[in-house]
Order: sequence, then structure tokens, then C-alpha cells
Amino acid sequence: MAQRRKIHPERVLTVISAFLFVLCIIYGAYLYIDMSDLLSFDDHAISERAFVELGYSEDEAKELALLDEELKSTIIQYPINSISYELALADGMNSEDYVHGQELYERFDHLTIRDVEAMLEKRGEEDPDNIFQNDRYYIASNQERYEALASTLNEENYISEEAYIRSVVELVNSEMDTIDYVDYVEADTSKDQTMLVNKHHVLDQNYVPDNLVEIDANYGRGELRSDILEDLYQMMDDCVNSKEDMSLFVTSPYRSYVTQENLYNNYVYSYGQQEADTFSARPGFSEHQSGLAVDIVAYEGQALGDFAYYEECEWLKSHASEYGFILRYPDGKEDVTGYQSEPWHYRYVGKEISTHYASLDITFDEYYAFYLS
Repeated sequence: MAQRRKIHPERVLTVISAFLFVLCIIYGAYLYIDMSDLLSFDDHAISERAFVELGYSEDEAKELALLDEELKSTIIQYPINSISYELALADGMNSEDYVHGQELYERFDHLTIRDVEAMLEKRGEEDPDNIFQNDRYYIASNQERYEALASTLNEENYISEEAYIRSVVELVNSEMDTIDYVDYVEADTSKDQTMLVNKHHVLDQNYVPDNLVEIDANYGRGELRSDILEDLYQMMDDCVNSKEDMSLFVTSPYRSYVTQENLYNNYVYSYGQQEADTFSARPGFSEHQSGLAVDIVAYEGQALGDFAYYEECEWLKSHASEYGFILRYPDGKEDVTGYQSEPWHYRYVGKEISTHYASLDITFDEYYAFYLS
């Protein structure tokens, strides 16, 4: 009868330990191989796969993997949102600005990458005690002017502190804390289609756009810059074709310095200068001289003031931005633009700018200060 072999517990433990040790080595090797895909073999830099696993596309990951390590380490700490990729690739982006940009995105509603980039450029360092920084259009270089204007306004006259702050920031950004026609600079014509012409930005009396052409007689009379006519005609055609019995006519496009001078002087003679300044620009300060502005009515000969009561007027308000145009002097913004509401006055700025502008509740004066200057 064969004897039963005696089992030694210490030997069993040795075998089990050895087995577990081998498993640990194998698992460790697996982890190393897996992580080597996330980190480069040479310097353990964050690789493309790390960004892909966060949810970026492969093409995006390739671009992000080329950034410096400090910035990449910051990027992977944030979940993806609508600005993450473009913010990371913005010119001169660093870790500090990336964090600031993400904080702004969380703080203010409905921001685009264009908004965040402008905010990073204009806001400076955040100060929790600075009430004006609660406004998304805050410009650090205007801080002293905000404080000066605020000291002249009674906060109790506003429905909320937010409305009070918005009013201060809006007026200063639009230079309405300065003196009209006294505190002004030369309009920056190098901005081309986005140049600002108002009571604080003047065109030289000899300025004439070099691409003026006659408007097709089917659309109006006068001259405009040739580079805006295609979009103008398309807008007018689409409005007319949107509903039976709709029509549009350009009644006042480009005006020379001399023409504006005569027009303004006639208004001053009839209404006095103070009143004339609320609805007519002084020579050199009119957008019409840029060749980028048009007064549009429903039909030739219609009084400008009657246009507001026509369906064509509402159509333009809703659709002009699709064609590169903006309503320049909207109702309720008279204290910001310096002019009475003009539902007939449209200004061309290009489709990219007009589309973004349409999503905001600010005037072009403030838009220029925050996004374009």
C-alpha cells in the first residue's frame, strides 16, 4: 500500500507567492506598455492618446500633443467644452491664461472662443472686490473712467446693481463719458469693413473709398463700395421674395464730406444744433462717408420715419446679420450711440462679425472697443 505524500504548507505558500509575483510582473509590464502610449518613450510627455481618451478627436489630439508640457498638463485637468480646443491653440496661450479662460467660461453665460479671447486680452487680473469686473465687457484700461462716471450716477435709479454696472461700463466703453465732437481721434480706416465712425472717430474730409460704384437702379440710387453690393443685393432680393408685396429701396448710401456738411447745416438751420446732433452727424463723423452704410426704405420716396411700420423693417431686423449687415442705431441705445433710433440705417461689417454681433445686446460702438480695437 502506497503511502500518502505529506503536504508541506510552507512549500505551498512559496509556490503561491512565486505565482503571484509572476502575475505582478506581468501586470506591471502591461501597465507600462499601456502608459507608454499615453507618454512618449523618451521623456514621458503627454501624448495624443491622452487627449483622445479625454474626448478630443484624433486630429485635435495631434495638434494638442505638440503643445508644451505645462500647458498640456493643465488642459487635461479640464473636461471638454465648446472652447477647450480653440482656447488651447490660441496664439501665445499658456497655462495661466488657459485656467483664466476656463474660469471665465464657467462664470459668464454663452461665451464663444471670440468672447473668451477678447476677455483675456482686455480684463487683466481678476479682483473679487472690483464690481465692474462683474460685467463681461469690462476693460481694465478703463477702470479709472468707470469709477469717475459711477461717482456721477445714482445707483438707486437702476433696477439692480447689475444694471447700474452695465450702464457704467457700456457708456465708458462707447466713449460717452467724453465730450462729443471734442474728444475724438482719427478713424482707423485700416480696419476696412469694421472701421468705427462716430462722434469720437472722424474721417478726414478728403477721405473717399477707392472702390465706389453706382448702385443698380433696381435696388436704389447713389454709390456704395463695390465689395458690399453682392451681399446687399442678395439681402434685398431675399426680403422681397420672402412674401408677396414686399419691396426695398436704398435711398441714401455714400455721402461725401461736402454733402454731409450741407445736410447737417440745413438741419441746424431748421432745428438748432443741439437737436440736429441727435439725428444727424457732423461732417467727417458720418458712417455714410465710409461707403459702408445705407438707409433703406420700403419704396422710393418713402419717408424714413414711416419705414418702422412696414414688414420689411422687421424682416431686416431679423435677417440682416445673415448678409453682413447690422442695425447701427437700435431703439433703446440712444444714450450709447448718441443718436435717435434709426430702423432704416444699416451698416456693413462682414458676415463673420455681423453673426457674432447679432448674438449680443450691445452697440457697434462698444463691440468695436471690446473686440476690434
